[in-house]
Amino acid sequence: MTTGDFEGLAALVTGGASGIGAAIAATLRDRGARVAVLDRDPSGAPDGTLPLKADVTSAEGVRTAVDAAVAEFGALHTVVGNAGIGAIGSVEDNSDEEWHRVLDINVLGLVRTARAALPHLRAAAADRPGAVSITHTCSIAATAGLPQRAAYSASKGAVLSLTLAMAADHIREGVRVNCVNPGTVDTPWVGRLLDQAPTRRPSAPPWRPGSPPDGWSPPTRWPRPSRTSPARRRGRHRHRAGRRRRDAGAAAAPRLLLRPPPDRLRQPDNRLRPRPAPPARLDPGTTKDGTR
Repeated sequence: MTTGDFEGLAALVTGGASGIGAAIAATLRDRGARVAVLDRDPSGAPDGTLPLKADVTSAEGVRTAVDAAVAEFGALHTVVGNAGIGAIGSVEDNSDEEWHRVLDINVLGLVRTARAALPHLRAAAADRPGAVSITHTCSIAATAGLPQRAAYSASKGAVLSLTLAMAADHIREGVRVNCVNPGTVDTPWVGRLLDQAPTRRPSAPPWRPGSPPDGWSPPTRWPRPSRTSPARRRGRHRHRAGRRRRDAGAAAAPRLLLRPPPDRLRQPDNRLRPRPAPPARLDPGTTKDGTR
């Protein structure tokens, strides 16, 4: 990407006043987008963005903030659902109230944000085809079994499934929906976990999580306006049948050609020709011309 990729586009980032969300908001701003940051405490929003105070557990608060962003920018093209919380413990350790809180913020927070933003995104998709998207911040916890993260992993697994369902629902409306699965990143919540962790053994190697501004690239390629070529849409980068990895200098593996035989080449209507009838079997006492 180059500076100006998002020129003329308006974006909204939830949980954008710290950690990953702040890095995303700053990157979108640097790429030319006008950015609104929705957060419970927007005082940490990057300079040059529009801070909006709201809590994703409140449908009315989210709707008011989204409408304020549209009123300021005139449109909304990109939504990044990043607000979320963590939880520590096995399935036995967290109370029902804690499970409800984690799911309410991490999953239903995305639902409330998308519900408020979709009418504006549909309107923008009609004016800027290919430029409208929703991106969710998921986690590797959605696909990897992590110890002591039962509630958090369940919520992020739901985010992954929600993303797939929304992508199927809204692609025909011109709204692309994707998610990213970051690993451990140096955010305020992770910092608090490290402060509570026991002292490491002297022989243990040092470990430091990734840092959003320096060690981690924000997921801004999904909200980027679609510029795919017809060749790429036809699957230019598919794996070809028969392609195999081989060591340098080794003999090339034979290619497997999945083509119909010449007598069954496709007709103009793209249907395979019917197989020709097998030749009639001759009586043992009959010559080729049919005489005995």
